[in-house]
Amino acid sequence: WCSGGGKILAQTAKLTFTAKCGGTGTDNQKGAWVISSDANESDYDNERGIHYGTKSEDVSYITATTEAYSTKKITKIIVNASAYETGSPKVSCTVGGASFGTEQALTKSNASYTFEGTATGDIVVKISKKYTKKALYLKSIEVTYSTEGSDKTQTTLSFSKSETSFTYDLNY
Repeated sequence: WCSGGGKILAQTAKLTFTAKCGGTGTDNQKGAWVISSDANESDYDNERGIHYGTKSEDVSYITATTEAYSTKKITKIIVNASAYETGSPKVSCTVGGASFGTEQALTKSNASYTFEGTATGDIVVKISKKYTKKALYLKSIEVTYSTEGSDKTQTTLSFSKSETSFTYDLNY
């Protein structure tokens, strides 16, 4: 006979901007995010999200950072963002200080950019370009992570022809 259990749960946290953020955000899993830029936050754009840089103010980046999932195994990050093409805009992610997925070029229209891998640590989403006028926008960030279930038990295998039993940890 065999008995035991354990599970790995995938969860998703989503941060969606619905108004000016003032430098912070909270996702649907109550994770706190810090938003920073080298420009002032401009008016919120209903279609594109938070907005830094204008036709009269230079900007080179927006970062969104969280420590809320630093102990979780991050497997996917989806960033919805856009930018005017001036300055070769791009979006990238790091987890635990290392690149996560591949840096991607941004377009003028809102789009979702997917980054995949397996890593743990603080998450940094960066939208960047050369320091020029024109806006960078960030609408949402979705983080998929896994946690191991807390109901794990060791599994014991017993064989009826012998009094020998073995215990194996099958939970990894």
